[in-house]
Amino acid sequence: MSALDTGSAGLEDLFPNPNAWLEQLSIFLRNRPNQSLSITSDIGGLYFLVKGQPLPAKLLPKRDAKGRSIPARMAIYTANLLSSGIPLSVIPVSMHAELLYLLSMTSELASDQLTVPGDGGLWSGISDSESIAAIEIQDLVTRSRKIVNSLVEGTPEWAGQGPSSATVVGHFIDLALQRSQSLSTAALYSAKVLSRLIQSLTEANGRPAKLDEWFNKLGFLKATPETVMPAAACLVGFGEILVSSEPVKVLCNRLVSDMTGLSPSQEKTLCSIALLNACLSVYVNTRIPVDNRRQTLALKQLTSWTDTPGEISSGLASETCKAILRILPGVKSVYGPYWGQAIDYCILLWTMMAFEDTAADRLPYVFASLKLINGIKLASEDEEASDDLIDSLKERAEDINRALAQLLKLTTEPTQPSRIVESLLARMADGVELERYGDLSDFYQLIASESRDIQTAAFRILHRAITEAQKQLSVDILLEKTGTFCIPTVRGGN
Repeated sequence: MSALDTGSAGLEDLFPNPNAWLEQLSIFLRNRPNQSLSITSDIGGLYFLVKGQPLPAKLLPKRDAKGRSIPARMAIYTANLLSSGIPLSVIPVSMHAELLYLLSMTSELASDQLTVPGDGGLWSGISDSESIAAIEIQDLVTRSRKIVNSLVEGTPEWAGQGPSSATVVGHFIDLALQRSQSLSTAALYSAKVLSRLIQSLTEANGRPAKLDEWFNKLGFLKATPETVMPAAACLVGFGEILVSSEPVKVLCNRLVSDMTGLSPSQEKTLCSIALLNACLSVYVNTRIPVDNRRQTLALKQLTSWTDTPGEISSGLASETCKAILRILPGVKSVYGPYWGQAIDYCILLWTMMAFEDTAADRLPYVFASLKLINGIKLASEDEEASDDLIDSLKERAEDINRALAQLLKLTTEPTQPSRIVESLLARMADGVELERYGDLSDFYQLIASESRDIQTAAFRILHRAITEAQKQLSVDILLEKTGTFCIPTVRGGN
């Protein structure tokens, strides 16, 4: 008699033991995740909240001959089994939900490893996107998400009463909610799983009619170490359908008001601003439901932090730039020193501070500050923009150009986050004017950069600079001046 003919007990035996899977997966959920992953994730701010734990030597992961860890093999096997058409109705709801949760957790962790390859991940030997390990990860992620999506499509009760613990989906949500209530790496990935699950449910079934009641019942819409992860996951997962939600409106007002009483040195500040940015993402295409006076006070407080840059961590620097950018549409008509402070801080991040941190820590705040400067430039073109905003940008235009040019010279490991940052940087540097720069020899080296975007930006800068120098030489000759045009050599090159 086969296992399939023995009833639910036999069918359960076909699957990996959830406790053993979770125990093996926990080995990979101890280290603090790479901070540059915040650039590619919708819940990016949560990456800065995680406090990692050192991995004891006795917990070093075991691997097979192909470099796959035990949870990686369990995930591949489970995905194959769940995709085979095996009857799952006889499996207990709790076990079915646990397997889906573990499959999704493993999939999210593997996806991040593919985004930023490194040693010690679920797979070893990820050299590029064409490697066997990378292809296996891509297949696992695709199959896992397809399995979850096919499950949530058959959840009509979602649009009515909302999630119910009596169903597989409801139990799955409960697991993700419960296990995201801390500042651990496991909580971060539980939040990622929860956010993606909610997004899939709403896309398939619409907005739950009693969503506000569910929020009020759970009571986690607040910025504490126990609630920030699940709260942000729900805000990002539901997205713009929360625009009309009264509990979310109350949360947004409270978080904006709370900014005025926070300082960079307070431990709760990072939790509050990370949740604020998740909340503001709900209103990305509409007006923030907060009085302009409150937004202005928040802007004043956020820009005041830049007076003490040494107190701001790399994560807080990134989240501060994001928050200023997201409240910018509602405060661009405000007069005051805030715009100059914000621009000066971005320049500082590109110069002095940019050389002090690791590449993983540096990329998020460089990216956020680049986007903030872009946002300020766009706001300056609006007829509602204050003269202070416009003048601050004009007065610092040369400093911005010079800092952007220097930022091109920073080197990073070739990863998806670094390519995103380099692409934005190259577009912004394309308009840099370098007539007063003098020696441009460093830019010749950038033409050999591993980044195609940086190569292109350097070429265009040099092309413009040489063209301008040739024009000036022609003018000097016409005016009977003695001028010499000399193409700079590469210092330290071959």
